[in-house]
Amino acid sequence: MSLSEIAKNLKDNADYEHLPITTRGLLRLFDAERRGSSVVQSIRVTLKSLGIETEPNFENTWIDAPIKLRLIPKPLTKPSAMAPETQSANSSEVKEEEDPTFRIGRLEAVSRPVISIKSEDAVFAN
Repeated sequence: MSLSEIAKNLKDNADYEHLPITTRGLLRLFDAERRGSSVVQSIRVTLKSLGIETEPNFENTWIDAPIKLRLIPKPLTKPSAMAPETQSANSSEVKEEEDPTFRIGRLEAVSRPVISIKSEDAVFAN
C-alpha cells in the first residue's frame, strides 16, 4: 500500500488503524536504506504534504522498530493568537522532546581551559 493510499484512508475514516511498519519499511517506500539528511528531508516533506506523521519519530527510532502513521493533529488555537514568548517556549520544548539521544553537538566547546587541582589540595563536598 502506498503512502497516498494510507493518507486517504486515514482522512476518510477516523478509526482507520494502519498496521505498524518499521522504520526500514518506511525507508523502502522511498527507495532508501539509510536515514541521511536528504532522505529524512524528503520523507518529512512528503509526509507533511500528505498531512500525516510517524509515531514515534522515525528519525530517532531503531531501524526495525515499529512506527505508526497518523494524521497530523490540528492545533487547538491559532499560533498567531499566542504571545510570542509562548510560541518560542513551546517550540523549544518540542525540540528537546524530539531527540532524546545525547549528541556530540550538545557537548560544551573543547576550547575551554581544563579544570584541575593539585593532589595536595583539599576537596570539599557540599
